[in-house]
Order: sequence, then structure tokens, then C-alpha cells
Amino acid sequence: MKRAGEEVKGCFLLGKTGAGASSVVVDLQIQESGGVGSRVVRADGAEASQKSCVEGVLGKLRFSTFCGAPVALQWTYAVASR
Repeated sequence: MKRAGEEVKGCFLLGKTGAGASSVVVDLQIQESGGVGSRVVRADGAEASQKSCVEGVLGKLRFSTFCGAPVALQWTYAVASR
């Protein structure tokens, strides 16, 4: 998750001046295979393209495989200071 942080921050480098989010909260469901199942991105003030970019970054994440039910995970990224 931390390694993806730089890519997530990169999603916010190009946007409208003075607009944007200061943090991004993501809810992920990690599947038994280690892949990301569902993902929800919450970022007040973010442009739709920025949220879409974050969703793409999160979709490429891979975790170690495990046995059992999918695991819910919530993570917050600081992307800019206001």
C-alpha cells in the first residue's frame, strides 16, 4: 500500500489550480488470490479523472495469497496540503 502512494500522489499532480483533495481514503477488498476485488475511492474536491487514476493504481496492486474469506482494508493517502 505504501509503495502505491507515490503513484496515487501522481494522480493529483495534474489538475485545476486551487482545486483538489488533500487526502484520499480507499476501501479495498483483497481476494484470496491476492488481487484487489472491489475498490472505493473517496476524495472530497477531487476531479473525476483523479479518482479514476487512483482506481487504476489500486487495481494493479497485488498482495500475498491467503486462505479464507476476502479481507476488507481501508487506507488513507495524504496527497496535498491545502
